[in-house]
Amino acid sequence: MTHFLISIYLTGILSVFPLQTSPKEPLNTQIEVHPFYVSICQIDYNGDNQSLEISMKIFIDDIEEIMEKEGVGRLYLGELKENKESDKYISRYLAQQFKIKVDGQEKPLEYLGKETDVDAVWCYLEGLNISPFSSVEIRNSILMDHI
Repeated sequence: MTHFLISIYLTGILSVFPLQTSPKEPLNTQIEVHPFYVSICQIDYNGDNQSLEISMKIFIDDIEEIMEKEGVGRLYLGELKENKESDKYISRYLAQQFKIKVDGQEKPLEYLGKETDVDAVWCYLEGLNISPFSSVEIRNSILMDHI
């Protein structure tokens, strides 16, 4: 059984930059900082099935904010009133923001679904018919919409 693991941490990061204050201001002046955004992506190559198995952890408030900016409204992920089309919206977003090329050819990824945790959502994707390869290129711009 052949397995290949790629882990990508800290995708979609914004650095923390304090706003500068005037030297005349007292030292106890409150400084605002810009938050940072983090997602986790793990990619496993399963040689037996010739597939890429992809797991992504994204914080619920971040993905919901992005979906609202795209005009789909609030998703209410993990709640009883969760938007019935949340999988459709998340699948579309991930397809736009996450691409994989294997040996120079972009591979289609199938959205398998999601699971919600306390404050995060795990999304699952799969790339099928992936023969053993010599190179992989990943474009992950998830959460970069916050910039």
